[in-house]
Amino acid sequence: MNNKTGLIFIAALVLLGAYFSINPSPYLFLELGPFELAQALLMVASTLVWGRLAINKKKQAVQGESIHYTIAVFFAMLSFVVLGRETSFLKVYGAERSLELGLMILTGVIVTPILGVVVIKWLRNISCSWQLFRGFMATPNFFWAIASFVFVLLGDFFEKELLPIQSNLVWEEMFELMGYFAILVAGLISEDSVSSAKAIGQEVAITEAIS
Repeated sequence: MNNKTGLIFIAALVLLGAYFSINPSPYLFLELGPFELAQALLMVASTLVWGRLAINKKKQAVQGESIHYTIAVFFAMLSFVVLGRETSFLKVYGAERSLELGLMILTGVIVTPILGVVVIKWLRNISCSWQLFRGFMATPNFFWAIASFVFVLLGDFFEKELLPIQSNLVWEEMFELMGYFAILVAGLISEDSVSSAKAIGQEVAITEAIS
């Protein structure tokens, strides 16, 4: 995966949104429609990709790249939480409210302690953690992570139907799909930030301080 491929996919979704705005197909945007299912699948993939990245980063004795394993863990858990949110389609199958509530509780039980450990690691040495975040912000992965946040916000905007248009649902689902795709891309593309000897040395020192 690279930036060009990701941008082409986003552009294709924009064109698809424009098409369905002109030619409405409401059945495609139901809870069991292809777009809702695609969102859930993207979150499964994102959870696995970021989780695998976190494991690989943790195993590295020396991390010369700019995504620390704690950052990868954070995005893996974020994807997992969103996946839990996307399980609302179960009610279409007649699932009881208690099942949906149980899944939400299970998600919280899994995510809360893991994120708690990550936050403690970050707070234990704030200056080193800040260096980790700066390193991450220097990568194209950060661009895609921010793009994901913006797309999801746009999806929420259209969900509220603040604009007097008939295609609010279309753009809500399209922007959510873009957002979920973007966070997956953020975990897949290469880290091509500055890789000077000084930067690598700083990364090694930071890793030793925060691990």
